Amino acid sequence: NPQEVEDALMATGLVVEAAILVVKDGLLGNKMIAMGTPINKEIDAKQIIGSCAQKLPQHMVPTDVMMLRSLPKNKNGKVDIGACEKIARSATSR
Repeated sequence: NPQEVEDALMATGLVVEAAILVVKDGLLGNKMIAMGTPINKEIDAKQIIGSCAQKLPQHMVPTDVMMLRSLPKNKNGKVDIGACEKIARSATSR
C-alpha cells in the first residue's frame, strides 16, 4: 500500500512532503520509488531508505529515492502524482 509507505516516510521526520510511486520495471516487475523534499540539504537517499527499513517490512521499503526541492502540485495544492510519474520516468530513462 503506497499510502502506508508514504506515512512511514513522513514519520521519519527527514522529509517535509513525500509521494510514493509504483512503476513497472523490466527486471523487478514493479518497483517503489519515493519522492520527497528533505528537511535540509544534508539528508540523503541512504538515510531515508535506512529509516524506512526500520519502520517497514523489507518488501515495502522503496528501492529508489528522488529528492526534489518541492513536489509538483495540482491546482488544488495537492501533490500531482501524474507529474511525479513523469519526473520519475525521465530520471530513470537516462
